[in-house]
Amino acid sequence: MPTPESAETKWRRTIGGTGGIGGISIVANFFLQKKFAHHRVSSTNCKEVAVRVSSNAFQNNELIPIKYTCDGKRISPNLHFSDIPEHTQSLVLIMDDPDAPSGNFVHWVVFNLPPETSDFTDSQIPDGIVGKNSLNQNNYCPPCPPSGQHHYFFKLYALDAMINLDQNATRQDVTHTMQKHVVAQAELIGLYR
Repeated sequence: MPTPESAETKWRRTIGGTGGIGGISIVANFFLQKKFAHHRVSSTNCKEVAVRVSSNAFQNNELIPIKYTCDGKRISPNLHFSDIPEHTQSLVLIMDDPDAPSGNFVHWVVFNLPPETSDFTDSQIPDGIVGKNSLNQNNYCPPCPPSGQHHYFFKLYALDAMINLDQNATRQDVTHTMQKHVVAQAELIGLYR
């Protein structure tokens, strides 16, 4: 027997919640890349550098464990950053869900991370500035899907500058300000239903 839906989940469905399930085929991945290609930040400075973002909790295009969602402990997942370009001045991490009914739902915005940052542990408070998510809060907003499969993009950007913004900055503010300073970028996609 399914458990009753929480009031918070119903509310998130109204404003545009999130979700997904693990494992997609190579063909589906090809269409995903085409569908979400416009979410990448373009920059004249951005070169083909093998910067990477990964997690010990889930692989790319696989299911996000329940403890990182609103159905579990609601904590942020561990993340690992590698191959950061030598002259990087700061890092930006953005987590969003382009499948949300209300549009691209922003779950997490962190900028001015030190370039030597290589790991986030579970529930770690980042050593940077946490901007506003789509709930107008300065924190990690866990996946809380109303229905269907959603894709959660953890996007890492290496910049050649610091960003002159504060904790009131939104994803739009951050991506606009950093556009000419991106030297490398990578993404990790997690799924949840």
